[in-house]
Amino acid sequence: MTATIETRLGPQQMVEHDGALWVACTDDGVVQRVDPSTARITATVPIPAGTPDGLASVGETLWVANEEGPVLTPVDASAGTAGGAVAVGDEPLINANQLVVEADGALWLPILGRDRLVGVDVPRTV
Repeated sequence: MTATIETRLGPQQMVEHDGALWVACTDDGVVQRVDPSTARITATVPIPAGTPDGLASVGETLWVANEEGPVLTPVDASAGTAGGAVAVGDEPLINANQLVVEADGALWLPILGRDRLVGVDVPRTV
């Protein structure tokens, strides 16, 4: 083991973005930025939509998928601030930790109980 880092409650999905590790802490409704070189939390960003689970890096923006809603919340990773939530549609629940980003920046989410995938075009910056 090289390091242990204490996070907020319910760490789930993680993604690398611009040299930092980001972790979605579902139970506390935040995402946290970790500096892997120091093994320290460098930012904690509240996600207003509530239950952050999936994470994807698109351009300069970190996109956070919430379990319920379902909505996507953009995070300006440089500033450490969350933007307004973007509705995915009228789907009741997404499998948010399975968020996938394509090379062109489109995000794909599996829909629980509906046997389908939903693609969402999102801006590369917030």
